Amino acid sequence: MVLPRNKRRPAKPKASLKPDNPDTAKLDKLFAELTQLDEDLSATDIVWKETKTVEEKADKTDEQIFATVSDLAKLCHAHMTKCGVAFKPPVSVDIAVQCVSDLRKVLPAFTGEYKNFVSLSDGSDAHELMQKELRLKLRDVCGGISTFSRVVQSLLKMDNKAAQVMLDNVPVGDSDEDVAEAMDNLTVEEENKDAELTAEQLEEQNAAEAYSKQLIRVAQTWKYCNAVQEFCKMPFLDVAKRRLKETCLVMTDAVNELKEWLDNADDEDDDPFGLDDYEDTDDEAEPAPPAAPTARSDEMVALAEKWHAKLITLFKLVQALASRYSSLCKADADATSKDRLVSVNSRIYKLAAGVDDLVTGFLMNSSVAELEAESTKLDDLVRALASSERLSPDGSSDAVTVYIDSAFSSAYGL
Repeated sequence: MVLPRNKRRPAKPKASLKPDNPDTAKLDKLFAELTQLDEDLSATDIVWKETKTVEEKADKTDEQIFATVSDLAKLCHAHMTKCGVAFKPPVSVDIAVQCVSDLRKVLPAFTGEYKNFVSLSDGSDAHELMQKELRLKLRDVCGGISTFSRVVQSLLKMDNKAAQVMLDNVPVGDSDEDVAEAMDNLTVEEENKDAELTAEQLEEQNAAEAYSKQLIRVAQTWKYCNAVQEFCKMPFLDVAKRRLKETCLVMTDAVNELKEWLDNADDEDDDPFGLDDYEDTDDEAEPAPPAAPTARSDEMVALAEKWHAKLITLFKLVQALASRYSSLCKADADATSKDRLVSVNSRIYKLAAGVDDLVTGFLMNSSVAELEAESTKLDDLVRALASSERLSPDGSSDAVTVYIDSAFSSAYGL
């Protein structure tokens, strides 16, 4: 007969992972390797990006590589679930080491398959786009695992009876709903915190918060693993069109940030991103007096107003292009539309980066000379995009043509 969970005999005590336990060193080593593998994947991209030609190509097709990556993401999802359970206090040494060791084996495989895909490059923009997207997805997974390892290390320092009692009945299953329920149970709301907690209650609260963070990292990594599997099954044109839409969102943020900067032109702020809030400070040291804010010149504000209007016009063009290619690119067999979609993706990606540089310059109160230099670069990118995309892929005029003629031709000499 299977007894209900709360009626079962207590399990045999598990060997806890404490600083003086030699097995803690095993986990520390594994966690360090996880972080290093995460960094290696980033470095790998730099190495392979600089090496345009690869002497030895992988003995695999694109489809086989993506199938393997998808399987690895599924395996990583399963190992993260096990880790989420294994690191619930009290932590079993053997189980914890085995779970992290299994998880650690997945990351080199990710890097290997990424290298295989890069080795198949034909030098086309299409392959480079897929390569960038694959790297971003894998970096998300590896970064999630690396962050999880750091959270777990902080949790291990709280291994105690109070944590065991507090966390004994926390559900951690194979679904996002289970993790969400666990997080709801463990997250301590600010209004419920009591400054007069006993030492034991404080330990329980700290353990609950730490384990809650751990579960959040598990759930985030699950999401990244699912995104990899989805990407591996996605046709190229869908990837390219989604990338175009994401770039539109980036430009929307830039327009809104510049508008906010203009609306608060009287508020001189040398720390628009709130970076000072995260600087390490000595609690006992005298706080440094705030630096004098940089005044915004009338010339700078006028340039910002000019570019805010231009960015709205530019954003409408990008939206129109996204609509054009969503309707034109219906199948992978449409080679002409595919090539043009890749080309416009590359141009708009560079354009969005230029917009970001310019808006950041305004937010950081750069000099007018620096802002004008960024403006010139961005104008060149806009001119190239409008010129190359004036006509549709089949050479005919459409709504994009009409918009470019009315909004860009005179301003950019097209």
